[in-house]
Amino acid sequence: LSADAALKHVIFLTDANTLFDVALGMYDFDLVLLVAAKSDKDPQEYMPFLRDLDALRPDELRYFTIDCHLKRYASALGHLIALASREAADTAAETGAAAVS
Repeated sequence: LSADAALKHVIFLTDANTLFDVALGMYDFDLVLLVAAKSDKDPQEYMPFLRDLDALRPDELRYFTIDCHLKRYASALGHLIALASREAADTAAETGAAAVS
């Protein structure tokens, strides 16, 4: 059984939107695109959203946005805290480098 056939079978057994959300929640855009393509979803429905997500940097911001979309607020908060910590560390490093100069 090929991966494509297996995915088509899973899509047949479950709701394609649910499977799309599960793939999205894994933060794996290749898998999301594969699920969308095999489920015959209209690319005009999901491509602008995925392009916007893919453009978000750093990764913590993308993960936060995905988790909010999926209503996984506890996970989103964790990513927001990680993002704030990263920003604080970057700011401290920049400030320390400026003080040394």
